Amino acid sequence: MNALTEFIKNNPTALFNFVLLGAGVLLLLFGLISLIVTFAKKSHLFKRIVAGILVVAGLTSSVICAFNVKSVYDLTEQQNYVACELLELESFEAGRDMAEQANERVNNENSAKIISLSLGLSGDAKLCSKVATEFGRIYPDSEGLETIAKLSDDYKKAGENADFEKYSKELEEILDDVKSDLKPADEDSAESVAEALAALEKGENYIDEDGEERNGIKQASKIAEDLDQDDPLTLQLQAKIAGEKGDEEEAFKYLEKLVKKDATTSNKVAFAAAAINGGYTDKDSEAEKKVYKDKIEKLNKDIDKLEKKKDKASEDEEAEYDSRIAEKEAQISSLKDTIKNIDLIKAINFVTSFLSEIDSTAVNTILAEIYYLMDNEIKAEEYSSKIFAANLTTDINERLTVDVIRIVEHHDEYGMAEGEDGVQSKINNLVAKAHMGRADYGSSDEETGENFLTFLGKNINSAVNAIKIGDVTTVDLENFEVSVNISRENLNGVPYTKEDFAIFDMGVQVTDYEMVTNSGNKTSVCLVFDNSGSMSGTNIERAKEAVTGFIANVNQNVEVGLVRFDDSAEILCDVTSSTGQVTKAAMNLYDDGGTDIPGGLNMGIEALKNETGNKIIVLLTDGEDGNSGAMPATIERLKQEGIVVYSVGFGSAEADYLGNISSQTGGQLMYAQNPEDLQEMYRIINGFISNDYTFTFKTSADTDSLERTVKIVMPDGYYDEIDYTVGLSKEEIDLIINSAPRSDYYQQIGGSNKNGGIN
Repeated sequence: MNALTEFIKNNPTALFNFVLLGAGVLLLLFGLISLIVTFAKKSHLFKRIVAGILVVAGLTSSVICAFNVKSVYDLTEQQNYVACELLELESFEAGRDMAEQANERVNNENSAKIISLSLGLSGDAKLCSKVATEFGRIYPDSEGLETIAKLSDDYKKAGENADFEKYSKELEEILDDVKSDLKPADEDSAESVAEALAALEKGENYIDEDGEERNGIKQASKIAEDLDQDDPLTLQLQAKIAGEKGDEEEAFKYLEKLVKKDATTSNKVAFAAAAINGGYTDKDSEAEKKVYKDKIEKLNKDIDKLEKKKDKASEDEEAEYDSRIAEKEAQISSLKDTIKNIDLIKAINFVTSFLSEIDSTAVNTILAEIYYLMDNEIKAEEYSSKIFAANLTTDINERLTVDVIRIVEHHDEYGMAEGEDGVQSKINNLVAKAHMGRADYGSSDEETGENFLTFLGKNINSAVNAIKIGDVTTVDLENFEVSVNISRENLNGVPYTKEDFAIFDMGVQVTDYEMVTNSGNKTSVCLVFDNSGSMSGTNIERAKEAVTGFIANVNQNVEVGLVRFDDSAEILCDVTSSTGQVTKAAMNLYDDGGTDIPGGLNMGIEALKNETGNKIIVLLTDGEDGNSGAMPATIERLKQEGIVVYSVGFGSAEADYLGNISSQTGGQLMYAQNPEDLQEMYRIINGFISNDYTFTFKTSADTDSLERTVKIVMPDGYYDEIDYTVGLSKEEIDLIINSAPRSDYYQQIGGSNKNGGIN
């Protein structure tokens, strides 16, 4: 009964149906009483009929509402049970997705636990702790979520000594408790769906535990055949199978049926995705295409006539004919694009009603995709940016939120480094989840090598680097000072004011704070440029374009110098206000030698040594450090000089290595997927330098914890969050704790027995 009570409380639709159920029962009772009275008093037949209608109406509405509440409740329980089964089958991503869908339908504690457990059991204790803690704010009395968060924190803190087997076993015990609390309407069906989804996740060809080659798609299809084809989970399963086969029309048909039975946002978005990717077909399309083809044929005939006239025309008239021909060729090109996109446009018009008035990560993903396919990159960028901006209205309950958190955190730590576990791979998974199946875009654009998935990857850098918290100064447990840099211009084109930001200290919003603008302060920037042999060709040319673009756009209060490094390092241009001088030095760069990053940074320190005000190094490299042993001492020197390092990496540069340099000096890592993206990286850094603020506030959080978190949110939802320690840093505390025991303390200082105890 407690589960049902929670379900009704957290589900507005169920609550509405429950209220209607109560009204129906009252109507039924009133009708019965009226009917009894009319018979007792031998009232007119009309009154008896009215009373009978009230009874029938009350009974009907009560039954319908009760059925609606129960069917939604049963489906939520069924999905949670399937999610538990998937975790037991070690299909952690599929299990989390199923629990997120159940939680989307109705926020519930069991889904919250399953989502958190899926992360911990997959080995991501850091994200598990964060997600369980966030859910814990929603369910403050949940012992399970509190335990999951604590187990994950302890596992993280153990570091190299962490025992994953012990950690996972403790999580599995919690999973068993969750599963035993669930009462699925059809346990056998739930287990079959889980088995099919697990097989589907393994892919078309995989090797099982016995070393046999298996086809996951065929296995899933066979299991699905024996299930109730009208059941929502079966329809979703069939749609995923069709998607994996690349049959968008078949997926569309299953999703169309699914939306009618279970109209959640996730199902609507998947339905829309199938439509715009070829699932939706329109009978009138061919007739409409013929109209445009006829227009093209006429324009081609007009061009032929103009060409013939041009051959007979004078030299003075040729330019006029060329202009008219070019105009008609442009019209033909436009009509060809229209024909090419006619099915897409019809599909978009068809699905618009399904996406209107819904603001969620999944919807923003599909809208970005729609505009990208329509070649409207401005709108596509607008929606793709929204995906990565966790605004104040977004909570952990929303499907795909955890995926976005994972992408952003992974990017913060590793940049855009590639690989199976890279950010791009996680972006691909995000889109696949929005599609509820494979997101296959075929060949990339011939000119740019880009498709929608790589387009999202390209845009994440500017999205997640909109705002950066550089440092937190702690006077005591009450007064705090936070330095913030912003790369985005304000939405309305005017400078930011303190009212444009929201500050959260330990999750509690700070209502009283001050903001000081530091942008007018003198700033000295040294560009430390890797000109090693690996930078040859396109790499160095694109890098020089990015650097010269940066120099051209710095503010008047910013002075710039240039250092180059390979095996050795030298100052090519001292820090100067003459942009022309440093630009000339940058244009003369050439590739040669190895990669000594500490050497380049140390030369940058020398270039900035006598400068006053803010001191910044912008480090650019495309390779691994050939002198990494010297880096710890170099970082200490940078910190002593108060120099902030922004790292720009691409190619084979080590993202975590560069990220460590930047994080320890209060800077930021930028990682470009290719040399063409370098200009955007330098634009972001220029924005950080130009928009520098300090926030001061008194804490609103009711805690005396020395390990704290501060989060600052911008008007359009972009944010940054930083963990910090009051007083000594965590590293310093760990150093003291792990230092050698001081058993000879009294001997070192004299102690009570010095001079025979005579003082």
